[in-house]
Amino acid sequence: MWRSLIVTGSFLLAASFTQAQTAAPARAETQAAHAARMAWWRKARFGMFIHYGPVTLTGKELSWSRANSNTNCPNHGPTPVAVYDNLYKQFDPTTFHAADWTGIAKTAGMKYIIFVAKPADGFLMWKSKVDPYNIGASPFKRDFCAELSQAARKDGLRFGFYFSPMDWRAPDC
Repeated sequence: MWRSLIVTGSFLLAASFTQAQTAAPARAETQAAHAARMAWWRKARFGMFIHYGPVTLTGKELSWSRANSNTNCPNHGPTPVAVYDNLYKQFDPTTFHAADWTGIAKTAGMKYIIFVAKPADGFLMWKSKVDPYNIGASPFKRDFCAELSQAARKDGLRFGFYFSPMDWRAPDC
């Protein structure tokens, strides 16, 4: 399973880490606090960005494999919407152990992990009462985000979420 992880250097994660940090609710941050946070990130240099979910069942590229269903957000993905949006009903990664993933990151010398908690397809990798399109409705049922975040902290890794504000299912996307 670890081979399906996307492991990359900090050059690619710069935008993702920054977005993960800025996507949080607005809060006052002093210039000194911002400088310290950015200095830590520049020193850390190496982290893991994980994009994983029901779409991995297709074996297709993760970001844009859902077929075009929204003229406001055109793409030419190979997976029909009716198939893509029902993959979660088969999603049951029984061999998933968060400590395995964080252990790989730590052993490789990584300092942080960013996990895609909600990609543009709108599937939530945590249990939600707000949107039924979430991990709790899958056969897996476990809260992927909670497990991975706890394992990362236990291994001394900083952890953040990537949350896409775009949702292909929304007509105004």
